[in-house]
Amino acid sequence: MANSEDEEIEEEQEEERKEEERKEEERIEEKEQVEAKEQVEEERIEAKEQVEEERIEAKEQVEEERIEAKEQVETVTDNSENTQVQADYQQLNESQNQLKEKDKEIQELTDKNIDSENQLSLLKNQIQQLESQKSQPVLSPKPTAEPSNPIEPSPDIIEIPTPSSECSAPSAPSGKFICPKCNSSRVVEEKDKSKVLYMAAGGPIYAKKQRCLKCSNIWTAEL
Repeated sequence: MANSEDEEIEEEQEEERKEEERKEEERIEEKEQVEAKEQVEEERIEAKEQVEEERIEAKEQVEEERIEAKEQVETVTDNSENTQVQADYQQLNESQNQLKEKDKEIQELTDKNIDSENQLSLLKNQIQQLESQKSQPVLSPKPTAEPSNPIEPSPDIIEIPTPSSECSAPSAPSGKFICPKCNSSRVVEEKDKSKVLYMAAGGPIYAKKQRCLKCSNIWTAEL
């Protein structure tokens, strides 16, 4: 009897040790995901600030050149000065073309920022799933005798219907969304705090909604 009890105690201690190791692995994985999320957010903010600074500098430079060219036009009195003004206007046109190219680059960087935000949202969803799994501890099953009668499924289980796709907006490939109102791809995903899906780790898990950065339209897209 003493040996049997000692074996049971050792088995319980072994199960507790395995459970502690599993929890430690989950904590490490969660920490890595949080660090990855923070890194993506920092890169997005830096890229956005850099784009905004370049755009402001380009506009100020073009505006200064435009004002300077206008002043030269007003003070021109002879043909030689007219020739210089024409050259200045040509240079101004080139600057405007450069500004258009800069705006195009800004748009591309903005699209990349939206991609980063979508990746950040997917990472948040993975963290929420991990928290949900942590709220349901898994214990090693002990050997038991097979029941004589099979367990019937509980009639109290209610299936939750999935949201209808009739009210959802179309989504673009590679995890990007398209605004159903203005067809812009400048869309970010946010928490819909008016809809709580379930509780996990002592806190609510909210549904998702999409917001267009161009026209401010808000809707719920089907993933």
